[in-house]
Amino acid sequence: MARGFSNGQKNTIFKRNLAVIGADAKFGYGRRLRLAAWGARLGGCLQGDVMTLGRISQKNRWLLIEMLVLFGTPFVVFSVKSHGGLLFGLLFVALLYAVVWLMRQKIDWQQEWAGRWMASTTMSATTMSANSSATTPATMPASMRAVRRRIICGMGWRLALVVVASAALTQLLVPERFLSFPRLATVQWMAVMTLYPILSALPQEVIFRSFFFRRYQSLFPTNVSMLVANSLAFGVTHLIFHNWIAPTLSVVAGVMLARAYQQHRSLGLVWAEHALYGCIVFTIGLGWFFYHGSNGG
Repeated sequence: MARGFSNGQKNTIFKRNLAVIGADAKFGYGRRLRLAAWGARLGGCLQGDVMTLGRISQKNRWLLIEMLVLFGTPFVVFSVKSHGGLLFGLLFVALLYAVVWLMRQKIDWQQEWAGRWMASTTMSATTMSANSSATTPATMPASMRAVRRRIICGMGWRLALVVVASAALTQLLVPERFLSFPRLATVQWMAVMTLYPILSALPQEVIFRSFFFRRYQSLFPTNVSMLVANSLAFGVTHLIFHNWIAPTLSVVAGVMLARAYQQHRSLGLVWAEHALYGCIVFTIGLGWFFYHGSNGG
């Protein structure tokens, strides 16, 4: 006759079986349930994204056509070898359209210029001044100083990268033009340093940042899609210079400027950064690629 289990042995076996079932539920069945849930969630997201894209394409098809025409014009004129002042004509038309549209939207230009971090800084400074008769950098709130340091350090690193990259590319591509502009044409160089920020950098930032980000937000609702579209559009418009250096560098610069605008929404910040990029490029020697084509060479 077989010997039965005692109550203690039965309890031990029961606990072991529970442990095995729990482990299977945790690492087996539970994992399958989680995978199934993730799959269903991913499928729903993809289906929702496809439906959203379909609605956006149908609703904003004319907006998409407008964007392609407005920022694809350089493709058409790219085959024209000698176009003189056509570049500035295109820039003026785009700027006029952008400003009229922005004015119709009744945007706050002061807020657009200052941006988020400048506005918060101004608010903090106003509050602090109301509570203190003497406001100095040493008495600023720690958060206020941290924001300023972060902005300055970020711009500083990007400018340093532009300097190093511009010097290296100039030595690689056109070593004879390294610092030749300020040395051989000092008056013209000073004129470019003075006029470029106002006549070129500022209109471009109004068009590509203030206008582009608002006008085509429904076409590119995420930060990544807007960043890619904006930087590519910025690079495409530089195909007019009849070389691959200008549009390639413009795409890279467009990524940095678009990212800065996404973070701070400050037209003044991206304008200053764009102006410094241009002045560095023209001074070191790569600026030749950004005006040679416009002269029909």
